[in-house]
Amino acid sequence: MINVPFPALMSLQLSSESNDCEWAWLLIITNSFLGGIAPHLQSLNLRDIPFLTPQKLLLSATDLVTLHREHIPSTRYILPKELVTCLSMLTKLEELAFGFQASCCGPFYLDQTSQHLPLVPSTVLPALTSFQFQGDCWYLEDFITQISLPLLHNLNIMYFNLGWQIVDSPPLCKFVNCIETLEMHHCADISFHQDFVNIMLSQQEGLANCRKIKFGILCSTLGLQLSHLRWLGNLSLLSLPTLEHFYIYDHDSFPLDCRQFSTEGHQWLRVLCLFMLVKKLYLSEKPALQVVHALQGLSSVATAWLTMS
Repeated sequence: MINVPFPALMSLQLSSESNDCEWAWLLIITNSFLGGIAPHLQSLNLRDIPFLTPQKLLLSATDLVTLHREHIPSTRYILPKELVTCLSMLTKLEELAFGFQASCCGPFYLDQTSQHLPLVPSTVLPALTSFQFQGDCWYLEDFITQISLPLLHNLNIMYFNLGWQIVDSPPLCKFVNCIETLEMHHCADISFHQDFVNIMLSQQEGLANCRKIKFGILCSTLGLQLSHLRWLGNLSLLSLPTLEHFYIYDHDSFPLDCRQFSTEGHQWLRVLCLFMLVKKLYLSEKPALQVVHALQGLSSVATAWLTMS
C-alpha cells in the first residue's frame, strides 16, 4: 500500500475484486497509509479494503466531505466506539456510508459490550445530511447512541437477516424520529426483490432534492420478507399522519405461488394494517393477487381499503 504522504490529495477511491486470501494482506491499510496525513482529502471511498487503524489518517482529514467504507471484511471488524472516535473531528462531513460483507455482531459481540448504552451522544457531526449503513441491528444501535446528526435527512439502512436478533429498538426509533424532515414524507414504497425487501418513505414525487428514509432487510423468501416488514411497525414510522400514498412493487423474482396464499395471507394483513392511515394504495400485478386473496372473507377490512384506494 501507499505509505508516503500526498499532502495535496483531494479524492481517493480504492476497491478490491480479489477473493484470494493469500494476497489479501497486501490490501490492508494501516496508520502508515498516506503517511497518516491527508489534510486536504475531501472524498475517501474504500470497498472490500481492510482498514486496521484508521484513526490517525481520519483525524487528520478535517476537510473530508464524503466517506464511504463499504463491504468491510468481517475479519477486520471495527467496534462502534472506535468508528465514532474516527469520525469525531470530521465536522465538514456531509455523506457517510459504511457496511460489512457479512454479519459480525453475533452473541460474541453482545457478550463483549456493555448492556448500558450512553444516555447522551459523545460526538456530533453538524454537517452530515446523508447516512448509509449495512450490517446488524445491534451494531447500528450501539453506533447511533454515541453520535448526533442534527441535519440528517437522507437515511438508508440495510440489515442482514434479523434471525436471532431482538428487533425492538427504542434507540433506533428515537434516532429516526429526531429527523426534522420526517413529517414531510407523503409516500411509502415497498419493493420486493429476490434477496431483499425495501421500504422507503419519501416526499411528494417531482420535488427537487427529494429526501428519503429507506430500510431494507436481506432475506430470500417472501415469508421472511413479510415477517421482517412487520417489525418496522415497532419503529412507529409507518403511522405518520402525513402519509398519503402507499406503493407495493415486485420485480421479476417476486414469488407467486397459489399454494402460499393461505399461509401468507395473515402476514399480508399485518403489513397492510401498518398503513391504515394512507389515502391511496397502489399495487403491481403479482402483489395485488396476493393482497386481494388475503382480504377475502374480511369484508370490513377489505371495504375500508377499497374505499381508501
